[in-house]
Amino acid sequence: MLFFNLLAYDITSKSDSIALLPYAKIYIAKKDISFNLIKNKHFKQIGKHHVNFGFNPDDRVWVKFALCNKTDNNISK
Repeated sequence: MLFFNLLAYDITSKSDSIALLPYAKIYIAKKDISFNLIKNKHFKQIGKHHVNFGFNPDDRVWVKFALCNKTDNNISK
């Protein structure tokens, strides 16, 4: 669990908008795949504000990111 906290984006109640893509990792599957199978795949770091893949109806794009709420309150965004 410590691994995710080190790579997590900190959010606060004052955070208006968050650009998540630069903090996200991405995995492109060539077929339908369940969450249980995808969660252990190797996701690649994006590090950009946008990604352009064009259109391919057979591809499935999975995006993984972590948010860290350092307060004791629930934060809704």
